[in-house]
Amino acid sequence: MTTFYSVLYAILTPETAEKISLGILLSDGDKSMFRYSRSKFSALKEFIPDEQHRFIRNYLHSMHGITENYNIHKSKLFDEKEIVPAAVSESYVEYLSRYNQNVLTFGKPVNVNVPINESSLSNLFRVLINEKEIPTKYTKHKFQQIKKEFIPKVSIYYNSEREVLPEEYPGLIIPVKIDLFGKNEQPVFAQFVDFERPINHIKNEFYDLKQLQEVIKMGKGFIISTEPGENKYSIQHTAWEAIRKSKIGEYIDISEVEKVKVYAEAHGVMPF
Repeated sequence: MTTFYSVLYAILTPETAEKISLGILLSDGDKSMFRYSRSKFSALKEFIPDEQHRFIRNYLHSMHGITENYNIHKSKLFDEKEIVPAAVSESYVEYLSRYNQNVLTFGKPVNVNVPINESSLSNLFRVLINEKEIPTKYTKHKFQQIKKEFIPKVSIYYNSEREVLPEEYPGLIIPVKIDLFGKNEQPVFAQFVDFERPINHIKNEFYDLKQLQEVIKMGKGFIISTEPGENKYSIQHTAWEAIRKSKIGEYIDISEVEKVKVYAEAHGVMPF
């Protein structure tokens, strides 16, 4: 049989297919070997929910067990569990590469002319998994975490998730929900904009902010965000450039979000 390998990826964001290589399967449809990066698996805990992390842990252990048992007890497993040989066959891995896109996914199987042994697996693992590439910064996770932690810190100055209604500002076409909304001598608002979300969400937020800025006119606004990767999020990056330079509000990088609190303290902003 033809020998193939397939890389196992952990999906960080299903919306954008953000993923990292986590393990590798080497098989000829008869004998199979599997190895995953324990350091990358540990690093994942910072970026995904606990439930998802547990699912991945169980899957990795199961996959490792399947390949180990399959090699040792091939005839027994053929009799008792038909799914076992399918789990390491090229056709099954190719199926997973096309349809299993939510938490884990196998890459398309690649034929390779190497024997099924520890040396071959180690060489492929070193090149394809590359444990030096453990993610140290995952923007979306950090962005949402900072937002979640910051909003309660300014609750004495701003209302959070405030719905601004047309009854308050007649020029407003539809209600607009703002992350932070307060007032001193003028309305003050702040909106977190995640530029790694799908572009349609960004368009909606831009429209809402533009609406609000047009009807408030003399208000003070802040747009809190961070630069998305230009290669991976080219359309979002273009939108980020445009909004950052717009006059909708003062742009603040997420790393400097404390400026919103400093402004509120200095100008006597109160919830409104």
